[in-house]
Amino acid sequence: MAGRARRVLQEEDHGEFAEDLGDGSDSDYSDEEPSPQCDDNDDSMESEDAESTSNSSGIPQYYLGKDKRTKWFTEMPSKDKTRQKNILTETPGGSFWVTIFVWWSTNDKNNTRDLWATDGTAPGYFRTVMSENRFRLLLRALRFDDSETREARKQTDKLAAIRDLWEDITAKFLKMYRVGECVTLDEMMLAFKGRCSFRQYLPMKPNRYRLKVFALVDSDTFYTSVLEIYTGKQPPGLFQADNKPINVVKRVSASVLGTGRNITMDNWFSSVPLIDELQHKHRTTVVATLKKNKTELPPQFVNHKKRSMNSSLIGYNDGKVLVSYVPKKNKCAIAISSMHTSGAIDSGTGARNKPEVITYYNSTKGGVDSVDQMRGNYSVARCSCRWPLTVFFGLLDIVGINSWIIYEENTGQTISCKEYLTGIAKDLTKPWMMKRIKVPTLSPDLRIMIRKFTGIRLSVGNVMSETLLKLCKYCPKKKYRKTTVECGICQSLICGEHTSRVCTECFARINFLEE
Repeated sequence: MAGRARRVLQEEDHGEFAEDLGDGSDSDYSDEEPSPQCDDNDDSMESEDAESTSNSSGIPQYYLGKDKRTKWFTEMPSKDKTRQKNILTETPGGSFWVTIFVWWSTNDKNNTRDLWATDGTAPGYFRTVMSENRFRLLLRALRFDDSETREARKQTDKLAAIRDLWEDITAKFLKMYRVGECVTLDEMMLAFKGRCSFRQYLPMKPNRYRLKVFALVDSDTFYTSVLEIYTGKQPPGLFQADNKPINVVKRVSASVLGTGRNITMDNWFSSVPLIDELQHKHRTTVVATLKKNKTELPPQFVNHKKRSMNSSLIGYNDGKVLVSYVPKKNKCAIAISSMHTSGAIDSGTGARNKPEVITYYNSTKGGVDSVDQMRGNYSVARCSCRWPLTVFFGLLDIVGINSWIIYEENTGQTISCKEYLTGIAKDLTKPWMMKRIKVPTLSPDLRIMIRKFTGIRLSVGNVMSETLLKLCKYCPKKKYRKTTVECGICQSLICGEHTSRVCTECFARINFLEE
């Protein structure tokens, strides 16, 4: 249903496996540990690492890794028992949904001043809620913690300025929805150019300066379940944590460990020891790509210069399937899976002869990227020099997407994200408009727009009301002209000179035109 409808986003962003995977150069991080490199031209190494004992077809019984210990067998192991992994004991779905006001995420205008323009080009909805000066004042004064205790908390936590709000919202993400059988672990970026100690510089990205956030997303519905913002090396204290990939994976995926789910991740997070630990200790499988410098990889799987296009090498080791696929000349993609039991070729790929491990990775790797795309389509983000505000905008974007997903799951309806966010904004601002229209000093044009958006209709009986004698609003004070006539739109007192009579038929036509 909703997941199938949104699958189009994923297919548009993620093309062929040959374009997305390869030599591992897409990693944007510099905090990884150095590891030995292999020489693709060292033919003597291949002959030494390959087992001399071969079967009748000349294929070796196993390939030996560069660490001289890891053996990848060429024959699929026998199925002597049913595996317990990937057996879910929970039903995916949501318990209830939340909504939050989205200022202008569904509007095409990016400049704040354009949204309150008075030249007729701005949508009138924003002016009916509050004035531009009021909005800018609230935005400048917006804070998320106690400023008096912030300096003390910053001694042990770099995220002190928004820690309470961050943990409160991310905890609700886990409480409201249970992800499906496959999740995607990846990083999402929040563009930010201001001063921040944990800001990242990525020269190959469109926005070079960003804040990095690790995310765990449902691969089918794109619901964001877990978020962890990267703060670098934290001061000693409660929030100090190890940022090595193996520890990041275990922290972010803690909510799904032991539940029989599968995690899809890229080559920055994955490693053979991590996959073994998740498989044997936490009953969780992994489908991922591997960098070529891993010592567990046999040289034959890394070398691609003597292999033909669309060819594959398959290896088996302790419940894992290792695949080396050549999608095009001088390029080799390496994937590993503890979920699959064989390296069978996917018949749907035709002449490309892609293994099922690779096609499954391609179909589930784009969960976080799809969320980034939806965030970009309808975002509340504004240019800011304060990083807590940038993080807050990112949270609002994800809250809107998650609530939309839960709404579709619970109601069975299929609506666009823009339609959903627009409805939320109208429902949450309508009570305030009903209160604001009673302000005596409100301008008549705003009253007309509020009646148009809220559906309030005037009645003929409200045009005249018996009140105490008061001065006419438009007559000069020296005339001292009192009246009991009240305007039916702005409730201003007007004398006979400033009153226009309208018949009931024309009055009904005015209501119709305003609607």
